[in-house]
Amino acid sequence: MKKIGFIGLGAMGSPMAKNLLRNKFSVTVYDICSDRIKTLADAGATAANSPAEAASGAEMIITMLPSSPDVEQAVCGPEGVLKGIGEGAVYVDMSTIDPITTRRIGDIMAERGVAMLDCPVTKGVKAAVDGTLTLLIGGEKSVLESVRHVLQTMGSTLMHLGPLGAGATTKLVNNMCLGAIVAATAEAMVFGAKLGMDMDALVEAVASGSGSSRALITHIKEFALARRFDVPMFPVHLLMKDLELAINTAKEVNMPLMMTPFCHSLYALSKAKGGGKGFFPELITVFEEFAGVEAVLPSGLK
Repeated sequence: MKKIGFIGLGAMGSPMAKNLLRNKFSVTVYDICSDRIKTLADAGATAANSPAEAASGAEMIITMLPSSPDVEQAVCGPEGVLKGIGEGAVYVDMSTIDPITTRRIGDIMAERGVAMLDCPVTKGVKAAVDGTLTLLIGGEKSVLESVRHVLQTMGSTLMHLGPLGAGATTKLVNNMCLGAIVAATAEAMVFGAKLGMDMDALVEAVASGSGSSRALITHIKEFALARRFDVPMFPVHLLMKDLELAINTAKEVNMPLMMTPFCHSLYALSKAKGGGKGFFPELITVFEEFAGVEAVLPSGLK
């Protein structure tokens, strides 16, 4: 596996593509933003004028795009991947999209003699830069093994979760859990503040008990209670997008959801308040406004 086409050079895709270059792969890149293409070209990539051109002659094509419609356009559009991809290539979608779209694109790829993996990622921008992402992979195990050496340049943990669509499903489940846990924990912390608790003592006590979670230790303690909302991490509008994907997918399989739509509405309040660009634990400020109190961790403020 020597020649790779990479489509989508945003906050995650750009460092991922750079890691491929550092590991001596030949990478042809495309993005709708020409400045992003230029940055990667300056780093050693070959610039393409379309997804089709990025896919032409590539043994492996990767997409890292914001949403299901973006992936469908990049793959099936007039200048999409399908216009350039060759039989025997491997297509890996590392975007967070719904599993129904994933499987539909997989069927189209199979008709062209192209194997597909869905491979959304977790951990965020720093891990993308460091090459330590967790990759949630769906598809044939033999296909994964054929490109494992490529994926390992971007992620330190590769998890094969089942057939095509399993990666996308797992990512949505993860973000459904994350969104709900952060919302519940934020509300609980504001409740404690309203009743006059010392926030340092409260966090320490909950962290040592059954109410502890990774969200409490990181999203709430290190960011929400320390008022670090401007960090370049997972913003409100992207979490809302993932919750919407889960809600729409549940409708497709005739499963009613209750918690996820409610959480989506809570984050919509946060988005309406701040524009949805801040790190999503800023949701805590919505609860604070209702309570008339701030939940601040003085020891966490810099």
